[in-house]
Amino acid sequence: MKKLICLLLVVVMTCTVLSGCEWSDLFNCMIIPSTTTATIDEIEWEEKIIWDGDVNANFVIGELLVIIDRAISVPNKVYEPEFFVGVEVVKIIDQSSPIKDFENIPEDYNQRLYIVLAETYDTKEKTLEAMRILESVEGIKSVSPNLFLNWDTTPNDIFFDNSIGIHDQWSLEKI
Repeated sequence: MKKLICLLLVVVMTCTVLSGCEWSDLFNCMIIPSTTTATIDEIEWEEKIIWDGDVNANFVIGELLVIIDRAISVPNKVYEPEFFVGVEVVKIIDQSSPIKDFENIPEDYNQRLYIVLAETYDTKEKTLEAMRILESVEGIKSVSPNLFLNWDTTPNDIFFDNSIGIHDQWSLEKI
């Protein structure tokens, strides 16, 4: 294990030296998925998408959905809770489509994250307050609460014939 950690440290240090990035600015250089040594201040960010709902919306308290800006979205990138400045995050799940071919990443690729906030965000108001804080973080394109979906129509499955009754459809009256 020690050898693996040492090898990883050597690789990071070598890449840092070869890219011309200062050690103190390593974070800014590493999060940019390109061969340039641009810093956060030099990135051209996508236009932010602001959620226009309110506290009356039907959503899960303490859960947010985050879309990461394309400029720093990298498939399988792991985000630490510290990335979400000003908000206490306890769980982060990447809900992006898995990409195995790093040579052909779609141009419109954005990471989509599901985050769970700390227990202190126990009301709708506090959840929306955390969302507004995250909307101002550079690198985050969009934040929205985890909304409940309600169906307003009946499915239009043309192969479903309710006249025979759901229990008779597959002849499974007794198991």
